[in-house]
Amino acid sequence: MSFLTEHFIRNARDILAVGCIPLDSSVLQAEFLSDHRLKGRQFLCDLLPKGAVGAELGVFTGLFSTILLDRAKPKSAYFVDPWWLIFGKYYPDWGVYTANGRLSTSRAHNVASQRIKKYAHGAEVSVHVDYSVSFLDRLPDDHLDWVYVDSSHSYDGTVEELKVLKRKVKSGGIIAGDDWHDAHDHPHSGVAVAVGEAVGTGAFEMIGTYPALQWAIRRL
Repeated sequence: MSFLTEHFIRNARDILAVGCIPLDSSVLQAEFLSDHRLKGRQFLCDLLPKGAVGAELGVFTGLFSTILLDRAKPKSAYFVDPWWLIFGKYYPDWGVYTANGRLSTSRAHNVASQRIKKYAHGAEVSVHVDYSVSFLDRLPDDHLDWVYVDSSHSYDGTVEELKVLKRKVKSGGIIAGDDWHDAHDHPHSGVAVAVGEAVGTGAFEMIGTYPALQWAIRRL
């Protein structure tokens, strides 16, 4: 069995375990042909307080949303993504990740909403078509116990999110996220730079960086 075949089988097994598989060729291509690192990221849920108030910034089709709900077991959770507000009717052509530009943003939203509802397990959940900073600004201060950041993947976007999260996350709360790259020449290295700068202000402490491009900090 080739490496690519093994990779596809592992990825498909993870996605099939999530369920709510849509009969849509563009969604199937985007999910089954891309590595969403579901099992590789799920250990982060062990860092998050259970029975708490959480948020996921950047939802896409809701695959990791189901892991957060299933493993972190929040009392309530917000799922925030701009979907068509930022991309219009279809995602840009990011290769197989967006079915070469054929994946509909509204379809991704619908699939995510169905999955989140299925995995709520009694939690109060809500799905919001909005930009992360504008949504967070409307929440009360010291409202969130944890946040998972998987949104802009950029320096500027992460700086703005951490600036508002400094107010919205309780002292001792956890902010974790995706796309940590130490190499400064990587296109998404801005996430690591922004997080490092936020820790340097003294408002957060570094918990750690992990495999599968994961990171976590604590609000002081």
